[in-house]
Amino acid sequence: MNVYAERTSWFEPLIVEESDVDELTDTVVCYENSVTFLFANFPYVVAAVAFNTGKPFRKYFWTNYPFVLVALVTWLLNSLLLLIPSAADIEIMELDARLPQEFRWELWGFAWFLLVICWGFEHFFIEGAGADWALEKWKKFRHKGERLNDDKEFDLVLYS
Repeated sequence: MNVYAERTSWFEPLIVEESDVDELTDTVVCYENSVTFLFANFPYVVAAVAFNTGKPFRKYFWTNYPFVLVALVTWLLNSLLLLIPSAADIEIMELDARLPQEFRWELWGFAWFLLVICWGFEHFFIEGAGADWALEKWKKFRHKGERLNDDKEFDLVLYS
């Protein structure tokens, strides 16, 4: 996201003079830190939602009501912090308040795009037709291995 932000007209890179290095605090309020922090929260929720339907869960995420509640609340809080941060949020989180609202909406759109892509890949490719194709390939590979090994006990442990 920082690469995308750097290509906008409003972006001002953080320039640190050699003489200022000793005076820098542990955190620096700048566009780079703000964009990274504001966007980086969303992929955690995306990963949790998109990749939790396989083993050992076996059910879709919406059947787990506590999980759905936590995911929705986390997404909502991240969205509020990104789109309409209060003055206290900006001060506590040390965000750059100059970040344009239009860019904030673009980051939010990227977060939704990431959710759709990851969930779609997991749902349609990993669990859908792609999974059937991979399982068929695995079965062919497994049978080749069984023919090479005479030790049936080994095959049962390896392929079960």
